[in-house]
Amino acid sequence: MLDMLLMAESRFACQMVPSLPPLAWLAQVDVATGNTDLQHGRWLENGPDFVVEGVWDGDFSAGAFDQSATVFGSGVVRHPDGPVFVPSCANTDYLYYRHSGQQLLIANSLPLLLAACGDELDPDCADYPANTESIKKGIDHYQAEIATRDGAVRRLIYRNLAVRNGQVLLLDKPGVGAFGSYEQYAAFMSERCGALLANARDRRRARPLRVLSTQSRGYDSTAVNTVAAPFGIDQVFTISDSKVKNAFADYEAGDAQCDDGSDIAACLGIPCQSIARREYEALGSDEYLYFAGICNSEDLSFAGVVRHIESPSVLLTGTHGELYYPSRDHRRVHPGVPIGSELRRGDLGGGHGLTEVRLQRGFILLPLIYCGARERPSIVDVTESAAMDPWRLGGDYDRPIARRLAESAGVPRALFGQKKLATAAVLARPAVPRNAGLRREFFDFLVERKLLQRWQLRCFPLVHRYNAMLWFASPNYHRWLYYLGRVLLRLKRPLPKTRWRHLNGALYCYAVNRRAGEYRAALADKQVAGQR
Repeated sequence: MLDMLLMAESRFACQMVPSLPPLAWLAQVDVATGNTDLQHGRWLENGPDFVVEGVWDGDFSAGAFDQSATVFGSGVVRHPDGPVFVPSCANTDYLYYRHSGQQLLIANSLPLLLAACGDELDPDCADYPANTESIKKGIDHYQAEIATRDGAVRRLIYRNLAVRNGQVLLLDKPGVGAFGSYEQYAAFMSERCGALLANARDRRRARPLRVLSTQSRGYDSTAVNTVAAPFGIDQVFTISDSKVKNAFADYEAGDAQCDDGSDIAACLGIPCQSIARREYEALGSDEYLYFAGICNSEDLSFAGVVRHIESPSVLLTGTHGELYYPSRDHRRVHPGVPIGSELRRGDLGGGHGLTEVRLQRGFILLPLIYCGARERPSIVDVTESAAMDPWRLGGDYDRPIARRLAESAGVPRALFGQKKLATAAVLARPAVPRNAGLRREFFDFLVERKLLQRWQLRCFPLVHRYNAMLWFASPNYHRWLYYLGRVLLRLKRPLPKTRWRHLNGALYCYAVNRRAGEYRAALADKQVAGQR
């Protein structure tokens, strides 16, 4: 039975499609009337006036997450004059839409939207890497438009999208107010985290969510788990080793450093499981999902965590920990950019490319540090206040707020925040799949789309080696190339450039179009069961 939620002003109809990924959704809206038809996977939550794959800091049954400053995941809230579509308050997850005439198509997946439009990404477009990198510029300056073969679609970050009175409007989320002290900020984080996890576990959900997290020896995950531990974390995962310095994941050689956070988890009373960072080597054909979220995704290292997610869950992460930088470190990451409220990032590791993975596996990404993150100027003021001096170590890796949070909860100073490590899986450019079957399919894609000739495929190892030398050139590594670049710069001569740059977006294009084909098949499936 198709449950039709009728309103005098506009219609809101929901249909569960079992062949869609559990957390995927797609809506078609008549802009003139606000009438909405929504198709979704089997694990979305339906309330009287909302559909959601997400958590927020409010009463679950009220469903007013469009009024929340703290929401993770996505969904839609119906109003008498039309729907409001709500993306995450973090810039790790996005909505995608196409507005043409009186029709609005919107989804929480780019491949799903393309499938509904009968469109795909354009293999000849070289703009996808720059489009993805623009996310780092924050919510006011990212490139919203994504080129396709038949035109373009738009990415929506942070702001809500409302259909009202025949118009499509972007609306800001409410603010939370500046923080005047560490105590005020810490209380805010605790209150918001408690509300989020209570919402996640609410028994009025058809499927209450498990609470999972990650733990390293760094500042960010330690701060997050310190805040969340009093409200209960069901399981934390720690990756035993960091990435090898100055090496792409494809060609790592040398000793990795220990990044095992199990001792920290023990201090916080959280059950912990250690996983290997390179579990992604056994991913198989699902590997392509990690490349279909953003161009040049670095999230393969999450594969060992994702393998253990078997039911609807939220996954806490420490993404956006640079919020706790002193201003000197902010200037180093963003030279010439003022400290502001735009949610700027230094990199796009830590979950920005997990969209298709999480929709398929059934978890909501919850990077807790985004709570209140638009108040960054006042958070930096707190960081640099004299009251934080006892928790200031000095040096290039120093985050007093995160340290005070953890040490106040009993985590010994020596256990965390001593050295900047990373677990991201950065692939050599231009990236290729590791799985042999996917690699063959990707190479066929390159040849069929005339991006390379068949004989050139054998040159990938040489191109990767050359590009890696340029990528990592420094006074300590490939120093001859580094100083050659300095000389050429002084002589105003062209610098060496990486090769095959036109392919830097090819794996993303291949993965998105492959996924869109699967969505087209799912949408064409007429065997719809469990309709509400």
